[in-house]
Amino acid sequence: MKKILSFVLLALMGEMAYAQFFNSQKGTTLYYKSEDFEEKTPLVTTDTSRIVEVLTVGDTLIVKQVNYGKESELMEGDEVFTFRYTKDGKTRLSLMSAEEGIKVLRQGFMKGWKSADSANVNCRTEAEMEADFQKYLKHVRCEGDLSLILDANAAEGDKLPESDFLYKLGPMKLRAFLSNGRVEGFESITTPAGTFNCLKVSYRAQYKVMLFSEKSYVTEWYAPNVGLVKRQETDKKGNLLYDSVLTRIE
Repeated sequence: MKKILSFVLLALMGEMAYAQFFNSQKGTTLYYKSEDFEEKTPLVTTDTSRIVEVLTVGDTLIVKQVNYGKESELMEGDEVFTFRYTKDGKTRLSLMSAEEGIKVLRQGFMKGWKSADSANVNCRTEAEMEADFQKYLKHVRCEGDLSLILDANAAEGDKLPESDFLYKLGPMKLRAFLSNGRVEGFESITTPAGTFNCLKVSYRAQYKVMLFSEKSYVTEWYAPNVGLVKRQETDKKGNLLYDSVLTRIE
């Protein structure tokens, strides 16, 4: 019996060692029950995330995930996360990056120009609009990568790298930081979607927009080949502010 249990444990550890902490099937939708406790009456919503793009660049698997109903910090539209998986067993989850930020800015800029040009006879060409966008970028600072490193080979107590992101246009300035990150270990989590063996991480998230600043303490559970299973946010005193749990996968 002990030999069987040891074999099962080793098999699970081997599977985890090469795990990617996201779903890589394009079109898959993940549903979450989310509760916001910051108001007197908790707000309960159903949030959805969908895998919209899957591609391989060299030895890196890249997946784009759209979180519907959660607005991007940069422009109008839904929040987009990017996962990158490398053969060393590490998943980089990019929450907000200069690369993605410039893409979002370009999309918004081009969309605005096309809408304006639709009422005119002399429309700009794509090349002219791109030239105008490059001039616009000279007034923009967009740098950094607000990201998490999810390592299948991590051990409890390992520290997570700090990361930050900056977006500045004229007097408008947005800064975001992830710090005090720590691997809390591996934990089995049961939700309406099933039971998952998860990597548990915690970190401090801080966002500054102009004079406004917000800080929260986040704990998240990620399952191999699934992604986020559970997320909790608390204030400095440990009071629960937000709780989100995976309910189904389609």
